[in-house]
Amino acid sequence: MAAGRFSGRKQELPPKPSIAEVFEEFYPEVEIPEWGGPWKKILCPLHAEERPSASINLEIQRWFCHACDVSEDSIDVLMREGGLTFREAQEWGSGGEPGGSPALSEPVPRKSRRGVPDRPRFGRGSESVAPRIRRRFGQDGA
Repeated sequence: MAAGRFSGRKQELPPKPSIAEVFEEFYPEVEIPEWGGPWKKILCPLHAEERPSASINLEIQRWFCHACDVSEDSIDVLMREGGLTFREAQEWGSGGEPGGSPALSEPVPRKSRRGVPDRPRFGRGSESVAPRIRRRFGQDGA
């Protein structure tokens, strides 16, 4: 097999954070039972309910709500709830306190890289019609 452009660049990915630790951090009210098969029934942390409509699998580090149709792994939860980037979410479980996860700080507000004008693109009134349409159909655009 020929050496490709990416050969030799393979890096070990950090282990995925435990879904149980992530749930303890963000959803302490959700109780994960120790009994049952690989998919354990839990109350969905995203909506109020009396009967469990969600399941969590500690082996594949994933949870799914049948009512919300939400399926996430531990990295998805960290990105949504913690406001972390993908890289920060990957490193969440391996850094900080031994045997645990670092305490999350407030997310840093990020400034958008692309500017969005606060005014209409083609002006106001009769000028709101694009110039090429105005030339083709007249001043009012009709």
